[in-house]
This record gives sequence, C-alpha cells and structure tokens, in this order.
Amino acid sequence: MNKTELLKSLINLAWADGNIHQKEKDFIFSLANIHNIPLSEVKELLATKHNSQYPAQLNDEEKLEYLIHLLQLMKIDGKIFYSELQYCYKIAGIIGYSEEVVTELLVLTPSGDLGLDERHDLLNKAREYTGS
Repeated sequence: MNKTELLKSLINLAWADGNIHQKEKDFIFSLANIHNIPLSEVKELLATKHNSQYPAQLNDEEKLEYLIHLLQLMKIDGKIFYSELQYCYKIAGIIGYSEEVVTELLVLTPSGDLGLDERHDLLNKAREYTGS
C-alpha cells in the first residue's frame, strides 16, 4: 500500500467536517512516523484536500487496516460528523465493504492507538464481518 496515498485519504477524511482538529493531526503524524514519511511532507499534505480517493491495489489485509485507520481517525476527536461517516461509507464501498460493515466496525474500533493485541483482535473481528 502506498503510504502517502493512505495519508492523503486520511487527510481528506479529516477535512470532511471543514476543519482538521489537533487530535486528527496527531494521529496522521503518528502514522506518518511509523511509515517513515518525513514531517515536512506531512505538513505539506495537511495543508489541502487531495484528489486521491483511496490507495489503489490493496490486498484484503491492507483494506481492513485502511478501513480501521479511517474509523479511528473519524472517532479521534470525540465527534462523528455526517460528512465523515459518508466519506467512510463511500471509501468502504470502493474497497468492497458495505455500510453495514462500517457501522459494525465503528462500534468496535477505539478512537486511539491500538496495541498489537488489540489490533489483532479487531482485525479478526473485522474478518468475521467481511468474510475475508
């Protein structure tokens, strides 16, 4: 998965309510750091919305990871806006998941960082809903 495309998609979600909140920025910076994307590049990416809709050519595992990142970001500021939910539904549909799957996983996905065990458990639960 192209990590820059992932960040662009997450940034588009963060912009969905018209404002990128600090907790959303922190989450994006954290992911960028994990994937060795330079801080300067992330700051440039955060400055605007992007045409990119979603990272292309994802395998099943990457699709689940991507969806979970979207859900975590959507919840991180403690508010879920209709525009954010609609964006997640749209992206989920593009990568092969129904709105029902998004809604179910939204309930299960915590708003903060996940430990390895938590991520593993959530991915297993996601597989149950998606059949992957």
